[in-house]
Amino acid sequence: MFELCTTTNETAFAFMNLGISLLYLQEYEHAEKILTKANILDTSNPNVWGYMTLVLLKKGQKTNGLEQNAFQALKESIRLKIDNTDLMLDIGEAFMAVGDNNTAKKALEYALQTRANH
Repeated sequence: MFELCTTTNETAFAFMNLGISLLYLQEYEHAEKILTKANILDTSNPNVWGYMTLVLLKKGQKTNGLEQNAFQALKESIRLKIDNTDLMLDIGEAFMAVGDNNTAKKALEYALQTRANH
């Protein structure tokens, strides 16, 4: 459905939702490409940056520098004031899974703070 949407309506929102679907289908390579396209169309969407963070961490290639890229994407999503607490909780868990407990703690604290403010 989202794939059809992106062929008829090339928007960042359509590509982001397709990327999210691919992420949860564990098609990380494809999800990364689609989220990159969403990011090109709208660099100011904090959710795109957040989902990109999650994709990079889920790819599980810590040794190839993707964890650093994920950290940079997380920083950008926070700079843009991401307010998706569920996504931030998922990001915190993913950073824990790759052994980066300091960044996990920051992501989880941000999620809790955001949730408390809403």
